[in-house]
Amino acid sequence: MLFHGSNNPSLSINEISIIRTGQKQAKKGRVFGGFYCTDNIDHAIQYANMCQGIPAVYNVTLRENVKTFSHSGDITRLSEGYINSLLSEGYQMVIGKDIRGRIEYVIIDKSALKEIENAKMRA
Repeated sequence: MLFHGSNNPSLSINEISIIRTGQKQAKKGRVFGGFYCTDNIDHAIQYANMCQGIPAVYNVTLRENVKTFSHSGDITRLSEGYINSLLSEGYQMVIGKDIRGRIEYVIIDKSALKEIENAKMRA
């Protein structure tokens, strides 16, 4: 099971944007992307609580046979060019580690998502 921490208590697959331009954690104007998940609900809760807004954690279910790329090095903030290169090779998700050495799963193709549902965060 994968989990996603968010500041949106009513997130749906339709609202997920894979490519985004500069938000608070990126250099202004830099284009990056991915829908970041973890297999540790506590990490998702920590992320949700760091965000401004109403914290929420989602259970993320993937479709079968998602083609996954193993990334070496820091997986934080994948560039649009890198994502497009992986997409052209048929990859839908990237697995790697964040700057703290924790494993992250980054969905780069929304069609890999089967369902997301609010996990009803525990305190």
